Amino acid sequence: VLVLTAGSAPCDIYNTFIYGLEPRPNSVTTICFTSRDGSYLKRTEALIKEASVVFITGGDQAKYFQFWKDTVISKYLPRVPLVGGSSAGLAVQGEFVFTALYGGIDSEEALRYPVDEDVSLTNDFLRLPLMSNVITDTHFFQRDRMGRLVTFMARIIKSKWVGPGFSNAMGVGISEHTAVLIDHSSGNCSVTGDGPVYFIRSNPRVERCDEDDSLTYTDLMVHKWNGTSSATMSFQNWKFSEEGWNKYNLSAVDGHLKSTQPNGNIY
Repeated sequence: VLVLTAGSAPCDIYNTFIYGLEPRPNSVTTICFTSRDGSYLKRTEALIKEASVVFITGGDQAKYFQFWKDTVISKYLPRVPLVGGSSAGLAVQGEFVFTALYGGIDSEEALRYPVDEDVSLTNDFLRLPLMSNVITDTHFFQRDRMGRLVTFMARIIKSKWVGPGFSNAMGVGISEHTAVLIDHSSGNCSVTGDGPVYFIRSNPRVERCDEDDSLTYTDLMVHKWNGTSSATMSFQNWKFSEEGWNKYNLSAVDGHLKSTQPNGNIY
């Protein structure tokens, strides 16, 4: 198991915990990056090539983007059999990534200023299997991030980043103490934990997303995990199981969210 992080000491706090899991891994190693220099070490290349599992910790995804882009990490991470992460480590797993290069942004700001430099996005970082045309967001319900994810998706569509074979992007909002688990052989995912989790499918038409106006972007389809263990979704074709989801439409109008749920509840 290889743990990747970029932060202040102590960096190896996961080692003992992971090594104590059953079945016990053969080894656990943490690489703590403080600059891009660490990505060019021969030891780093050897570890990422040999890893059976990589876990990316929380922290600052701007550092991950700056330290790993176009290095052995971004080259070999898609070949690792099992990849996981929390917080910032989850935020970098989609094809589209909020890089946070200019700091964080909350939903109110993103909806009001959708093309501000603080809404810093990329489509050129990691290419993990089954994550094409996907953007993830974390601490989702707890930090009220629905508005910013909708803004991210509007920007993705406006930038024409959606790849061949897809007409839309998928936003995945994952709350704390919750995980989406993807089976690479089938492409199907299941959800576990406290929830909630939201899968938001974009609309290919963005009405208004520019520097002079607040965001208007309507009719996005939301599937909310309702806690049912049988709920599944395919990351290959974005088809959802019949059971286990609450479905509704979500819109941003003049920078304000509304939905087709009772009382217009966006969550």
